[in-house]
Amino acid sequence: MTATASTALDEVTEAGTSATQTWIFGVDAVQAIKENVDIFGGTEVTLEDASAGTDVTVDTTMGVAWKLNPWVTWSASYDATWFDGVGNDGDYREHRVSAGIELRP
Repeated sequence: MTATASTALDEVTEAGTSATQTWIFGVDAVQAIKENVDIFGGTEVTLEDASAGTDVTVDTTMGVAWKLNPWVTWSASYDATWFDGVGNDGDYREHRVSAGIELRP
């Protein structure tokens, strides 16, 4: 399990405009359920202080990885993003399902 926290101050090029502050908090976990099968998941929350208010983004992921042998891993995951902007116009939800094969030399 890994927990992260970071902050950033993004510069601006327009006089009289304050810099954008960003705070990011996250947690990720991987659990071996068998010798060659891992399940994983995590979430990350981003708070971005724009001039009009605070935008909130929540990213989540969960999935499974199956190691067929030391060189080949199959994986599948579900990822979701929720964005809540200051105004109602920019809000969105995004969902992704991914599958992949990892080959190692």
